[in-house]
Amino acid sequence: MASADNSNQLKAAIPSPARELREPKRHGLIAQLVCAAKLTELDSITWACLWFADLSILESFVLFCGRDSLLRYMMHRNLSKSEDKTQVIDAWAVSRPKEELEKAYEDEESDTEGPPIKKRRLTLNTEESPSSAEEAATHLANRLCTERDNATCVVTGCRDLVEIAHILPNGLGREGDQALQQFWFPLHHFWSKERVMAWMKHAAGPEATEACSNLLCMTDIAHKLWKKARFALKPLSLSEDRRSLEVQFYWLPVYNYRSRIPATEIPSRISRKLSGTAVDGKETMLFNIATDKKLCSGDILTFTTKDPNSHPLPSMELLDMQWVLNQVLALSGATYATDEELYPDSSSNEGSFWDSEEGF
Repeated sequence: MASADNSNQLKAAIPSPARELREPKRHGLIAQLVCAAKLTELDSITWACLWFADLSILESFVLFCGRDSLLRYMMHRNLSKSEDKTQVIDAWAVSRPKEELEKAYEDEESDTEGPPIKKRRLTLNTEESPSSAEEAATHLANRLCTERDNATCVVTGCRDLVEIAHILPNGLGREGDQALQQFWFPLHHFWSKERVMAWMKHAAGPEATEACSNLLCMTDIAHKLWKKARFALKPLSLSEDRRSLEVQFYWLPVYNYRSRIPATEIPSRISRKLSGTAVDGKETMLFNIATDKKLCSGDILTFTTKDPNSHPLPSMELLDMQWVLNQVLALSGATYATDEELYPDSSSNEGSFWDSEEGF
């Protein structure tokens, strides 16, 4: 049995999730930006994007605001308008299998009582039947993923109720669709061009999202928790022979969505040793079949393949995208927000910048 000292040392050795929330430089840059652009309130999605944005982007924001009052107004307006960011995170939040999306739309139109279901502004056309080529690509990708993962959940090791989980939502990799451009373009506002282009490159191949490198085997419950941003997988390393990939598992707390949040508010730190996730006091846990232990934040998971060419491992770039956007989704609280909360009809307060008593 480990001593208390050893236990504390082990806990301290676990890297903290959401390390961005602890970076002094980030705190300073966001404080400068809020002051320069005269931001008093933000929606929680924009707020979360700032806290997980690349530092180089925040630095460019501050420099941009330092040029003249017109540019400061433009920055104020862009950050005060929430719809473009909301569409991106909202689309990411509905990364579910096509049949589940169809059921959601059917439920939405029914007269049965229940919690309100979001009307997604940026979604796939579920009424359009896939072509035979698309069906063949999906079937092949699913088969390769199932063979690579041995029909076993990569998170829990369980072999019952295993299904195919997409990293990037099904269909978001197709090119030429205006709705998809509305998904990808706003990402450049918070993450570097190189990083976003790397995400896009691995999402827009010949098979788009229907590729083995965009798929994982998961149990039904693990898949649903992952897509609701109750946990995230941090990509760590890919072996030189591309046969082994390590990720770090992290539970993410559940927050409430807020249409208005003080721009100066600092997020609370996320515990480094969570062993589950809870909503309304009801806790959910996952167990590793091999170790017979609860999955805890900081646990290392190893994905393997016998043939990296025919059965490639999940894309490191797409896992990086998942790691970033799941944290944004969790911190923003958008997962459980209603359509009325995400897309209010009330006008924005863009004029508050010019109405300020303080001049430039």
